[in-house]
Amino acid sequence: MSRVLLSLLFCSASACCHGSPVAKIPWFAGFWQLTSDEDGSPYGYDLNEFRADGRYVIYGPNCEQSFASYHVYNENIYITFDVPGKGPIAMISPTKDHRKLIYTSPRTRNNAGYERDLSPKCRGK
Repeated sequence: MSRVLLSLLFCSASACCHGSPVAKIPWFAGFWQLTSDEDGSPYGYDLNEFRADGRYVIYGPNCEQSFASYHVYNENIYITFDVPGKGPIAMISPTKDHRKLIYTSPRTRNNAGYERDLSPKCRGK
């Protein structure tokens, strides 16, 4: 009887009873605010949200939302959707210290920098 109880307690505290491992939350999950842009967008113009489940949301200046998904390969974050009239967002690279995310526009070849925002004005659903 004690083996059964011990086994049930162990399973309830781990992923073994669910049939799949618990997903690890990526270090970059959360909100990232635009802080610099070589193309001239003002500070705070847009906000990126990386959700732990692989969904990505970009919030425009009036908190309008555009949804996509992302994946990570070789420490770069790839967003898979097209911005109407602008083209695809191809890749976002973190700085070595993980304090900034750098997006290079495939259209202009200019960089934009994003920093973590712990109290964003826009919050999605």
